[in-house]
Amino acid sequence: LQAGKPVALAFAASGGTAPYTYRLASGALPPGLSLAASGRLSGTPTARAAYAFDLAVRDARGAETRRGFGGTVSPGALSV
Repeated sequence: LQAGKPVALAFAASGGTAPYTYRLASGALPPGLSLAASGRLSGTPTARAAYAFDLAVRDARGAETRRGFGGTVSPGALSV
């Protein structure tokens, strides 16, 4: 991820019974990003920073699992 560069991606679950619902279980998304219940992560990171969060996904029968994600938002590209 890069500060000032728009992000649009979707998490995808497999197994279980569709439809799936996604939520932030713990931690925090980088400032400027949001997670929709559909699993779509979008927005524009606003600051260089490290981040870590757990994503939870629940299927139509109520089964839930979590996965951790983390990384660093890099500074925006230098341009003249």
